[in-house]
Amino acid sequence: MRILIFAITFLLITLSAEAKKIEGKIIYEDHTEEVVFDVPMRSGSIKYIKIQSGITYFDHENNEKVVLPQDAKEIRFNYKGDAIVLISFNTEHENGGHYLINHNEPYSFVHRKQNGKLKLYDHESYLQHESRYSNNNSGKTLELNLYMQVGDGPLKYVMKRGFDRFISRILKDCPEVVELVNNKHFKRKHLEEIVDYYNSHCGD
Repeated sequence: MRILIFAITFLLITLSAEAKKIEGKIIYEDHTEEVVFDVPMRSGSIKYIKIQSGITYFDHENNEKVVLPQDAKEIRFNYKGDAIVLISFNTEHENGGHYLINHNEPYSFVHRKQNGKLKLYDHESYLQHESRYSNNNSGKTLELNLYMQVGDGPLKYVMKRGFDRFISRILKDCPEVVELVNNKHFKRKHLEEIVDYYNSHCGD
């Protein structure tokens, strides 16, 4: 009985982790290539953390290849009626360090949630946990971090603390948004509404 339960559990995990073949585009500096992506999935959702460092695809001759974020400007495909866009970013600060939380690679694909003069992105990373009883890492948690970008400027991590000050600093060209945030009409959970408002009223 235990063997049967183990076999069923293993089968369900395997099926839920299967990749899905999806037609899409790789946009390079000088051309665009139509491809079929091998998109990693789990339980019907895209595993973005598996795409951020590169994604497998098949070209027009069905050759299997991998595109890395340092090789392309962006990748695009549609899934469940949504246009999925991942932009390549050089994540390194000029003075050292990285723009992305818990990310030490020089480049990464970052998922763009909203477009416009003000853009909203998300990026997944693993947060390591230390054991109470040893110095070894006992586990890790998948975290979703949010970033804003004004124009072609750098990505700015959307802080969880001091959100009012963060918005006042990076969106100071839009006093209406700053006032709405300071008056608690908009909070951090309203990021998509903030982006929409900014692009409608201050995005020219």
